[in-house]
Amino acid sequence: MTVDNIQHYIKKSKIKNTDVCTQKWIRSLQKYRKKKSIFYDIQTFNDKNQLEQELCEFFADMKRQDGKPYKPESIVSAYTSLRCYLFEGSAIKNVNINDRFPFPLLYRVVDGKIMELQDQGCFDFQSNGSLIFIIGREKNNQGGLKGRSKYGRFTSYHIHIPADQPNNEFKPIQDLYNYVSLRPLDACEYFYLQITRNAQEINNGNWFSKDKLEKIP
Repeated sequence: MTVDNIQHYIKKSKIKNTDVCTQKWIRSLQKYRKKKSIFYDIQTFNDKNQLEQELCEFFADMKRQDGKPYKPESIVSAYTSLRCYLFEGSAIKNVNINDRFPFPLLYRVVDGKIMELQDQGCFDFQSNGSLIFIIGREKNNQGGLKGRSKYGRFTSYHIHIPADQPNNEFKPIQDLYNYVSLRPLDACEYFYLQITRNAQEINNGNWFSKDKLEKIP
């Protein structure tokens, strides 16, 4: 009876949504490893360095099925889910991939990927032609893995840009495309579309600065 009670409470403590999320990322990892012709269970590793290397490759390469990058929240979800999976079943006793000290390379790969996604922002085109621009709120985007709220999500701005409407002179989506098309062909690699403050350049029809960020007056 005691054994039955133990199993009952273990089962009771499981959160369905958490289990579903964990299984999702386990399948994603298994699918990735299968594509690389790796068929043995990652839980059977007894070499920490080998485990770290394979996980680094997985997180560095991971993308959605449509080829687009995951959002930072999804990266953290995968990182946490695989931590639980390995902690409970890995041949390496008490392994914790979320600990940056025994797994420094993995931590840097995951943290770096999240920070890159935050730097790039995230555009989400809607079926009605509108656009949602998502960008992290962390100061200087230094949040990384530590920049989550208490619910495990990243704080972010969601900027909604409406779709262009017929017979309306204001066309925000078209303006965005026009803005990007104005990039000069001879711009330096660090160029970004900032309006110049040089009156003579504006009079000559050159509205945007061609200098690097630190050279803008």
